[in-house]
Amino acid sequence: MDFPDGMPWWAVIAVVAVQAAVSVAVAVIQSNRLNLHATNTLKSADEKDRADIEEQIKNSPTIKRMEKKFGNDYEHFTELDKMVRDIKLLVLRGSLLRDPRSRAEHEDMLANGREYIGMGGNGVGHIRYRMLQQEYRWRAEHDDWDYSRPVSEEAYKEES
Repeated sequence: MDFPDGMPWWAVIAVVAVQAAVSVAVAVIQSNRLNLHATNTLKSADEKDRADIEEQIKNSPTIKRMEKKFGNDYEHFTELDKMVRDIKLLVLRGSLLRDPRSRAEHEDMLANGREYIGMGGNGVGHIRYRMLQQEYRWRAEHDDWDYSRPVSEEAYKEES
């Protein structure tokens, strides 16, 4: 089927589609311009109202009580975090002071030692972690994973 002037039917549909798309684009642009103008006009009035409302909320007795309570809670939680950290260091240190009974337990103790050092632990735990490292290195070099026998004293000699 041919349209007047010998134009194929698909060309007519394409022209109509392009015209519709252009019309929609122009309408959207105009709408955005109108919205932008209206928004700018209302924005200055809204900002003044918002500032007044925020000031009233900030000065309300309820908000002041809540700020005071949250401040106290923050200090309390900070203190609790420090206590939890100290307890965790104590548990990690305690786990380092045991004697390993298997290779897996030894590796777990080394992981605990790394965490202990990473959290800032030092002193006895740090020394024991170094001893565990030396003992593990000695056992790996001598392929001696029998934990029923003690490690030779040479395992704890300082490396040169």
